[in-house]
Amino acid sequence: MDKIKIRISNNAYSDMINLLNFHDEYNCFRLYYENGCCKSSKVQLMLDTTSPTDVCDKIEDLVVCYTRDLMENIYSVTILLEKGNYLIKSESSTSLSSCNNCSKNCKGGCH
Repeated sequence: MDKIKIRISNNAYSDMINLLNFHDEYNCFRLYYENGCCKSSKVQLMLDTTSPTDVCDKIEDLVVCYTRDLMENIYSVTILLEKGNYLIKSESSTSLSSCNNCSKNCKGGCH
């Protein structure tokens, strides 16, 4: 299983390094996978500490960790910083083109 391709904009990288320096109780950023409905799988970003079961990538001075669950479902993640907010774009590694297997009631069809 291949690691996830992670892209981080320069301003997001700088901000993430500053946050880790300020919050010394954390040593990494975690990408967390949340399965969604109708092509809406989500990846969330949070400050965290590394765990022995994590897969971690070091991007210069920044450590980004995730679980195998994320690796199985997401091919790439792009992290941007815009107006003080992180924007996370993920590319699924599986086809999510249908709402037929969705356990939630998707109103308005697929996105």
